This record gives sequence, C-alpha cells and structure tokens, in this order.
Amino acid sequence: MPNLKLHCKFSKKRTGDNYEDLHKWMDEPQKVLGIDHRRVRHDLSYIPDVKEKFGDEAVSEFLMHISADYKSSARKWGLKKVNTKFSKKV
Repeated sequence: MPNLKLHCKFSKKRTGDNYEDLHKWMDEPQKVLGIDHRRVRHDLSYIPDVKEKFGDEAVSEFLMHISADYKSSARKWGLKKVNTKFSKKV
C-alpha cells in the first residue's frame, strides 16, 4: 500500500497539489485499525465528507488514493498485472 509520501507524490504529479491533508485524513484510522482502516474513509459514501472538508477538486484524488491502495493489494496477492484501463465495449 502506498505510504503518505507516495500518495502525495502521485497527487502532486497529477494535479500540482500534494493533497497531504486529504491523504492523512484518509489513513488516520490505520493507527488503530491497521489494514482494516479501509473500512473507514475508503469508499464512495465518504465523497460528501471529502467535498466538505477538502473541496470538490479533492474527490478525484480521494478516488485515486483508493485505487492505488487496492492496486497495491492486488499485487501483494500475486496479481502481477492489474488492468487499470476500462474497455470501451460494454
């Protein structure tokens, strides 16, 4: 799972802002819950909270944080290639 430094680096590269406060807020429950911290602040139901605390622009970085965490987990479970592109065919 990417650490705070990596989440901030990726955000900075994508947006010009590191969104450090957002990433810290998302991962704060990790201190108590460990890997289970994803039960808190790592699903779509938190989008209104993100908008209120960090602004509308932060929502995309919120989603990218979640994506990066789960992509990392997939690799740890032995999935060597994780497809992050969506097919145009439905």
